[in-house]
Amino acid sequence: MRRARAAMPPLLLLVVAIAWAECAAAPSEGQVGGIVSSSGILVCSEVRGAGDFTLRSSLAVSAGDVVYFYNRVKVRPTVTSGKRRVHVVWVLTVYDPLGRVESNSSTSAGPKSVRGEEAEWCAWFSWRTDARMLEGVYRVVLKVLDALSGDERHHEIRLRLVNGTPAALRYDINFTVTMHNELSSESAVTRLFVALIPSMPPYQVVVWGPRFSVEPHAVLSDPYGNRYAVYRDLRLPPRGSLTVTVRYAVVLSAVYYEPTNATLQQLRSLPEELASYVRPEPYIESDASEIVSEARRITSGASSVYEACALIANFTSSYIRYDASVKYDRGALWAYRNRRGACGHYARLYVALARALGIPARVVCGFSLPYAEFGRVYVIRSTHAWALAYVPGHGWVPVEPQLGYREFGLVPHDHMLVVLDWYRRVKLEGREFRAMTYCSFYTGRVLLSAELSYKVVPIRRPSRAVSIEVVSVNATAYAGGVAKVEGRLSAPLTTIAYATVVPPSGKAYSVAVSVVDGRFSLAVRVPADKESLGRWRVVLAWPGGEGYGPAASAVSFTVVAKHSSIRLEVPSEVTEGDELVIRGELVPPLAGETVRIALVSPNNSTWRYSAETGAGGKFELRVSTRGWRAGLWRVRVEWPGGERDYVYEGCSAEASFELRESVARRLVLYAAVVVAVAVTALVAASKAKRRT
Repeated sequence: MRRARAAMPPLLLLVVAIAWAECAAAPSEGQVGGIVSSSGILVCSEVRGAGDFTLRSSLAVSAGDVVYFYNRVKVRPTVTSGKRRVHVVWVLTVYDPLGRVESNSSTSAGPKSVRGEEAEWCAWFSWRTDARMLEGVYRVVLKVLDALSGDERHHEIRLRLVNGTPAALRYDINFTVTMHNELSSESAVTRLFVALIPSMPPYQVVVWGPRFSVEPHAVLSDPYGNRYAVYRDLRLPPRGSLTVTVRYAVVLSAVYYEPTNATLQQLRSLPEELASYVRPEPYIESDASEIVSEARRITSGASSVYEACALIANFTSSYIRYDASVKYDRGALWAYRNRRGACGHYARLYVALARALGIPARVVCGFSLPYAEFGRVYVIRSTHAWALAYVPGHGWVPVEPQLGYREFGLVPHDHMLVVLDWYRRVKLEGREFRAMTYCSFYTGRVLLSAELSYKVVPIRRPSRAVSIEVVSVNATAYAGGVAKVEGRLSAPLTTIAYATVVPPSGKAYSVAVSVVDGRFSLAVRVPADKESLGRWRVVLAWPGGEGYGPAASAVSFTVVAKHSSIRLEVPSEVTEGDELVIRGELVPPLAGETVRIALVSPNNSTWRYSAETGAGGKFELRVSTRGWRAGLWRVRVEWPGGERDYVYEGCSAEASFELRESVARRLVLYAAVVVAVAVTALVAASKAKRRT
């Protein structure tokens, strides 16, 4: 029991010490964290795991490549309920060359409890490219959010996709109508109306044609803006056939109509040419109560015409099930009630919902051209219907009602418009028909068919070569200092380039670099820590633009510790017993630094001291030499260096002094010896006298 009681005080002391340490380390309630640093967007060819990646050397990406975007962030935790917590969210958005969102993704870390004053996390995203994607410059935007503190960082970088699909494609087109007489006697096509492909800038321009294999008798226009090649009295021999081919070269350009702020109220007063497109008509029952209430429900949160149009497309794309068997004579209301239909029914429902809100809209018809390899010939035999919606600030905007909200505003290469106001009644030359790609009137028994054959030719502007030249760079830089890189593009452009800085630790980061008239200057700030020592690499890249191709260059420099020294003042001679004064000055002139001082005696014994530097790095040591051995003493002063405003090398200085014996002390010693001898003699004499 006694031993147990004796052990209790040390145990209690240990418990108290641990509790005190935990209290001292406990976080302060309510402490708000934030983002300490972020690496920006690192463009990688491969990411194998956290901190293990391979950087791309160029911002030019070939279609088919997989690109990775990597970010590393250091966060200061937020304290809640006595715990340090971190919740980081990354949102990556890629914009295509038209300015449209090509992809959007996010990921997060947390919420998690962490230890320590800072926590480091990383995330990466993959971006898969293919040959169908638009060539050109893609803008990549990364938002890093500390969800607990609300602190955030925004980063941006640009890449150029090559070997994809150009923004403009030329379609070499043959539209052929074949008329076959099924009788053994003569038949006649009394009228053939072939709709001519119009120019619809900016997304569709006829650059050549129409050229006819059989010249038409006339070219007429209908009230909706369609033009028709008109053929009269075409004679077909028994069982014979006749073909009419119209040839074109049409440039289709990918166009993106950006959001506008025009409101529905701005559509209340429309000119007559637009007012007719907000009224109901056969197959477009925009005044039906079901259509009106649905249109209002769909767009209840819309703040603009643009957004309302996008919301309607989002509705039609998911509300109707595609069914090619539904006949043309079914309208928007039927499609709404039955929730199925073909492309024309999607378009009619879209137009009806838009008109119910007062937005001018119309159904159009043409061809949907599947993705094609350049140079190959393709044939299609079916038409396709979609819609046009009138958006103030843009005019008539093509809408694919089978696609959703995200695709609104995009006019892709694969839609070629032929007929405006599809299926509306037309009367030309005394014949009444529906607006379609072609229509015929005949006697006898004639089988008509049509097909469109096409070949796609890419339209690419040749890019001029450009290079990045580094004019100057510091061969060495100090840890804690700045390395300056200056250079120029070989073309006098004002633009943004990007630099990926790779320190010896591998913790790379990316920064934007302003280029003015082709010249740029980059200041690489080197942290004052030992991890910074070694070879640094800077990869400079420009994605291209303004008629120039991409360019890249790399440069390196070495980071070293800054030199330090000690200026030492030691007297050459000191008399034993006097005060020894050692003075010095640390270079760099840092205050509050501890220097170690060693004094080595003539017999190699060592006395150790320390001194603290004051203003200007100066220090002083005063010590008494009383009782020290005379002779040659050596003085060594050391400073370990390390991480301060810079990283400094350690340094030392040495000196010596002669410690001379004190004369006064020697005389006192002699006197003491004489006195001692005299006293001893007196004592001895006194003892001898007593004996006698």
